[in-house]
Amino acid sequence: MDTRDRKIIAVLQRDGRATLSEIGEAIGLSSMGAKKRVDKLVAKDLIKIKPLLNTEKLKIITALIAMELESAEALEKLFERFKDCPRIIKFFVTTGGYNLFALIFAEDYHSLESVSLEKCSLRSQEGVRRFELYPIQEIKYD
Repeated sequence: MDTRDRKIIAVLQRDGRATLSEIGEAIGLSSMGAKKRVDKLVAKDLIKIKPLLNTEKLKIITALIAMELESAEALEKLFERFKDCPRIIKFFVTTGGYNLFALIFAEDYHSLESVSLEKCSLRSQEGVRRFELYPIQEIKYD
């Protein structure tokens, strides 16, 4: 990855809908040159182009769930069970007091509670030692 690739990424982070002409202008290439660069970044799986939900407009509640799981096996079981759960946006494996964070969304607080309290929730999974739910009040940078 070179300077132009990093500039492409910066442009797309600011505006995911930037045209190839705009990207090309920012990196000093034609739109076709920009297209080849973007296609190469995607093909090498260095970038992914996906929609970003406007949670305020959609009135969706987002939250972080911090979990401490007792083992790598418990982590894998949890991933397998929830890999297709539409409420989970991402899992983040970390080090520290909690070894797993989940970014989730819900339509309302009742739905949010169901992810943390009901029978098939993240909280009730085998191997979960600690669980904390943090509803997100505001997102500063997208």
